[in-house]
Amino acid sequence: FKMYEVAKSFTAERAGIDNTPSPQVLARALTLAIYVLQPIRDHYDRPIRPTSWYRGEELEKLVTQKAFEAWKKKHGYRWWHWNAWNDYFARKSHPKGEATDVEVVGVSNDDLFEWCRDNLEFDQLIREAAVEGDPMSGWVHISYHAEHNRNQAFSL
Repeated sequence: FKMYEVAKSFTAERAGIDNTPSPQVLARALTLAIYVLQPIRDHYDRPIRPTSWYRGEELEKLVTQKAFEAWKKKHGYRWWHWNAWNDYFARKSHPKGEATDVEVVGVSNDDLFEWCRDNLEFDQLIREAAVEGDPMSGWVHISYHAEHNRNQAFSL
């Protein structure tokens, strides 16, 4: 895996956001690559596409606007407030380099999700944006922490 794969974001490019990861983020991204992405690549023996790996704070704000609004409502925040953002942001794995959204060329995202669930250790494994009847739709989000993994698997 290359650094450009960690930092690549068409959304950041379009918005003029510098999405360069710190050395600490790169170290965590390397751990994710070793324990999650390389085993996926080895199993399928196909190119894999990390479509959204590291997202710095500015990019995370842009990408998660709707999810943040829903989270605020759920947790009783009525308006945008630094405490709300800080609480929300602290829970995110992409800004730490510990999560990626991934697809494998020629493999359905349903199959990828099931293989990861059954064969990998992870913090969270999420089948996101799936369309019923279309196993290629959406993507698979997977996160890994070096010290603690909850092995939570679910669909959104």
